[in-house]
Parts: sequence; structure tokens; C-alpha cells
Amino acid sequence: MGQVPGVYIAGALVPALVITILFYFDHSVSSQLAQTADFHLRKPSAYNWDLLLVGFTTFACGIIGIPPVNGVLPQVVSHALPFALIGPVA
Repeated sequence: MGQVPGVYIAGALVPALVITILFYFDHSVSSQLAQTADFHLRKPSAYNWDLLLVGFTTFACGIIGIPPVNGVLPQVVSHALPFALIGPVA
């Protein structure tokens, strides 16, 4: 990696920053959709570790040279519904 010109490294920082912002907002919107009052869900102790895991996997994909994958938003409600307590909660 020492042979890569600095211009190329600086150019790679632009899409890396865009992907980082995109994943952060995707995770934030997905979390808000999954935490609506209708679902009556509680946050487990490792609730925020998933964002760290997304960061590690995105970093690993960048090092390996494969595109990062994150598809949280479309499935968030369909995954939260089976764990929801629909109806009156005591």
C-alpha cells in the first residue's frame, strides 16, 4: 500500500465518507422504525453493538476489496413484528 499515490488515497476517502454517512442514516432510520410504541420492545444490553458490527464489516470489506453490504432498512419492520406484543400490555 506504500506504493499507492496519495491522490488515489484522498480520492478513495470521498466514497468512503459517503458510504459511512449512508450506513449511519440507514441504521438510524431502521432503529427508529423498529422502536415505535406499537411494538412494545425493550432494548437488550447489546442493542448498540450492531452499529459497531456494521462498521467492522464495512471496514473489512474495504480492506479485502469487496463492496460493503448493508440492507437493514427494507426488513426492519418485518423482523420487528414477530417479536412485538400486539394488544394490551400489562
